[in-house]
Amino acid sequence: MRSARPGRLRLGDRVRFQECTYTVVGLTGMRVRLADVHGTGMLVDQVHLQAAEDFAVLIDARVTVVCVDELHNLSLATRNGAEVSDTLKYFSERIPATFVYAGVDLEAGGLFDGTRGRQIAGRFGVIETVPFPCTEEWTGLVTTLEQALRLHHHRSGTLEELAHYLHDRTGGMIGSLSHLIRGAAIDAILDGTEKITRKSLQKVKLDRAAQNRRARPAS
Repeated sequence: MRSARPGRLRLGDRVRFQECTYTVVGLTGMRVRLADVHGTGMLVDQVHLQAAEDFAVLIDARVTVVCVDELHNLSLATRNGAEVSDTLKYFSERIPATFVYAGVDLEAGGLFDGTRGRQIAGRFGVIETVPFPCTEEWTGLVTTLEQALRLHHHRSGTLEELAHYLHDRTGGMIGSLSHLIRGAAIDAILDGTEKITRKSLQKVKLDRAAQNRRARPAS
């Protein structure tokens, strides 16, 4: 039996859905008409048909958390975006797991607009993220990134000692911190020093977001 996937379905295809085998006997827009071996028919959304095999695997694997990043790239105004939105909603309703969707400026980007947007808003809570405060947790993050370095002459603990400086440079943002340390590490390899110091960090140009934060006047 050929396992067909929605979007490529043709009349006569045989598909597996809800633990049964069906034949595709009709295709109308985003709806698929299926018939079992007894001729009993049913009409299903292509999105649901596509998701069925996938969420069955997740359930069998006893997945407890599902994380979806870069959600700001999802546009509900496009057909593909709408299909992805329906699939995510379908998953969240049928998989006994916690769903975490992450993105930038989701509300301003229109994720909660329109009928589909209101459905998303009615199923999920929004947690606003903020920069890391300069605490032990921030220092631990810096230490973790430092331990990942593979520089021959770098002294372990250097970046941990510079945790406050790094927080001041990056504003407590993980992305900016990673960009800064990675840039300094690349420079250290290219110039042959194979180590990161405060002086070498100062030579690294900050990312645009960090530059904007530092240039913003205090309120």
